[in-house]
Amino acid sequence: MSKIKLTAGRISSFQCPSGKPQAFLWCNEVHGLGVRATPNSQRKRYIFQSKVKNQSMRVTIGDVSMWSIPEAQAEARRLQILIDQGYDPREVKAQNEATREAELAAQKLKEKRESITLGTAWIEYIEERKLLWSDRHYKDYITLMHSGSEALRRGNGLTVPGELA
Repeated sequence: MSKIKLTAGRISSFQCPSGKPQAFLWCNEVHGLGVRATPNSQRKRYIFQSKVKNQSMRVTIGDVSMWSIPEAQAEARRLQILIDQGYDPREVKAQNEATREAELAAQKLKEKRESITLGTAWIEYIEERKLLWSDRHYKDYITLMHSGSEALRRGNGLTVPGELA
């Protein structure tokens, strides 16, 4: 496992030898950083390999076309710092994604709560219960939320608002 200085030219000319499932080009500047090539894919990826809790761990950093060498080195150093502090980078990533998803779900729930009015909730409630009630009971619930101020069907006055309106 020889280590060399990673350059754009060396990475672009690096190929996986035929008959091998994968090949690695290891960086001599940052411990654990390498480039992985596979025979079936033309894409090469930066990887980081280290030991976490006495077990070998390999994490893909990203495609060499998307990450520059200094960015990949910085990411490998960040991952090594996490390992030195006693954290598994895979678990940290999973926790961050779970936190992000929980925050997104909470934000959607908050937006939904803020957009629902009593009138819309009331209509949904009585429509869901309509089949369980008699016609008269259903009409009573409609009357409770009646906004009022409409012309009477008989006479010249206005209707009065319902108790919940």
